[in-house]
Amino acid sequence: MTISANEARELLETLAVSHAADKSTHGLQHASRLARLKVNSWQADMIRGSSEIRTANNPPELRALMGDPEATVIFLPQSAMITAEIIERICSESSLNKMIIWETND
Repeated sequence: MTISANEARELLETLAVSHAADKSTHGLQHASRLARLKVNSWQADMIRGSSEIRTANNPPELRALMGDPEATVIFLPQSAMITAEIIERICSESSLNKMIIWETND
């Protein structure tokens, strides 16, 4: 069986999100799920390149995506400099539940 490069990429993106979801936890004051991925891990690299996953590069972008019903998975690259406290505050302000994948050194 052969698959195209595009199909292989989609499969790897799905596996990367699944891996993150397996390690995710609910937030402290909201129902969104938070998953941490190591900086430059293969999972973070696949998610970063995905056209299906929305990226927030700063707190205002995270707030906007939290209010967007179409954005179900949000990626926070390390360069966004968004702390756990900011994530908790913004997520607790939203009535929508999201999967947030956060690239960290932890």
